[in-house]
Formats: sequence, C-alpha cells, structure tokens
Amino acid sequence: MSEASNSTEPSGLGGVAIVGIALGAMLLAALAAWLLVSRAAPIDGEARVRQHFGAGPEGVAMRVRAAQRLPDGVELVALQDASATDADEVAVTTEAAAVVDRSRVDLGPAGRAPREALLVFVPQQHWERVRKEHFERVRWRDLGELPPSGGTQTAGEGKLAWRGYDVAWVHERTWDAAGGFRDAVRLDVSLPDQPASLLLTWPKGARADAGACLKFLESLTP
Repeated sequence: MSEASNSTEPSGLGGVAIVGIALGAMLLAALAAWLLVSRAAPIDGEARVRQHFGAGPEGVAMRVRAAQRLPDGVELVALQDASATDADEVAVTTEAAAVVDRSRVDLGPAGRAPREALLVFVPQQHWERVRKEHFERVRWRDLGELPPSGGTQTAGEGKLAWRGYDVAWVHERTWDAAGGFRDAVRLDVSLPDQPASLLLTWPKGARADAGACLKFLESLTP
C-alpha cells in the first residue's frame, strides 16, 4: 500500500532476496526457500498475525503451520486450512491432444477460499525493492507464450479497498502440461509502520479471484 513505500533502496538483501524470489512462485517454493536460510528463530505466529491485522488466524479457519524470524529481520508466518485434504484438488478435464489448448480449459467458478497463506513481514529498509519487484514490475505473458510443458502467467492485477488502503494485488496462474492449473495471489498488506506481503494459494484447479482475497482480509479485521 502506498502509505508504507517511502523507504530507501538497500545495498544488499540477504534473506530478503530469497524470500522475494519465492513470493513470485507458489507457497511451497517459498517455504523451501525459507528452509534454506540458516539461523532462523521461532516466533509466535498467531500473536504476530493478530498484531498486524487485529484478529487471529482462527477467523479464517486456518492454523499456523510455522512461524520464524530470519537473521535479516524478515518474519514469515505460514498458515494452512486445517480441514484441507487432497480431495480438495479439482480435477481438470481437457481434450486428449498432443498439445493442450489452455484457452479452452474450463476454469470453473470463482469465490473459493484459499488453502494456504504465507505472511512476510519485511524490514522497512528492504521494502522498496521487494515492492517494486512484486507489485510494479509485473511481467504479462500470453497463454500462447507458455511452452507445452507449462509455466506461470499473470492472470490479473489491480487494487482492493481494505481498511482505508488501496491494496495492490497480482494474480498468477501456473499451468502443467496436462492443462491443470494452480492459482496464487500476492497482496501488499503493508501498514504505515510495517511493510508486509501476503501470498495466498488455492487448491489445484480452483480459480482465485479478488473477491475471495478481500473476504480473507476482512476475516482478519475485527
């Protein structure tokens, strides 16, 4: 959000660079990058979420999976739907063909709640670079640009009105070779005194949309 974007460019990002790269991918990739960073210290994830949003993760039927503070000050809180199972994955039916026409895949209805969330609290001095990389330098790729093996496209971007802020969001869709997809949305949920990004991911074959993102944010706001 614009109120928290007045910091200076850092000369080096350390763990922030790893987290920044991870935020452009799926949640599991972010968690894998997290595990590569040494000397992380555990923190109280529920308290951290409540401090920033005003309510705890119980408001969205999610539980804290893990929460840590990295040596460079980045704090990560991973949440997961406690009721999620593999059965939540939606089967995507496509025509049998050597090359799948992804433009003909039925994306199904929107409005489903995300399955996982990753909150990344970034020190003020690192935020400007992270913000530019993930909310300004958005690379648009047409479906036709993706190779047959699959890849990630930007499916949408915009702003949500939340708590008096205009929250920037970027929707990414990652395709596999068979025409299956997995959606993720990253949001700038910064407050004036604390820059932060939120990465939401959906089950495979479930379509993300701005309305579901806003509903998730509102559930964390008393």
